[in-house]
Amino acid sequence: AEARAGAGAGFVVGIRRVTAAMKKADKLFPDGGAILILAADVMPFDLLCHLPITSEEAHVPYIFVPNQLFLGEAAQFKSSNVAVVLVIRPVDETMPGKQGLQRQARLGAHFDRLHARLLGMQHLALPPPGPPA
Repeated sequence: AEARAGAGAGFVVGIRRVTAAMKKADKLFPDGGAILILAADVMPFDLLCHLPITSEEAHVPYIFVPNQLFLGEAAQFKSSNVAVVLVIRPVDETMPGKQGLQRQARLGAHFDRLHARLLGMQHLALPPPGPPA
């Protein structure tokens, strides 16, 4: 899966690339370091309907946004019509030294809070990983 860097975060864009990345989620994001964002206005919706289930199986939280234009503009992509984006936990290597480490910590903390909040909101059909109850 191709990741595109943007503002210190990694992105996987497009239905095929995101699907491929989600199938390898355990290897690519072992710490759960990804969030799936889907556009709600994709037609036909059949193009995306497998991704929430795949996301739940991979224990990657997901969220719908109103439309593709909003998603494309928010992610600052050249094409403003984006159906799906997989956001990977930020790694910022643009600033060396102490400032870079501080920025990395801030980006990571923001991502982790959002990730935890989305996980708390998800009504997962599958149980979280761990020993059976």
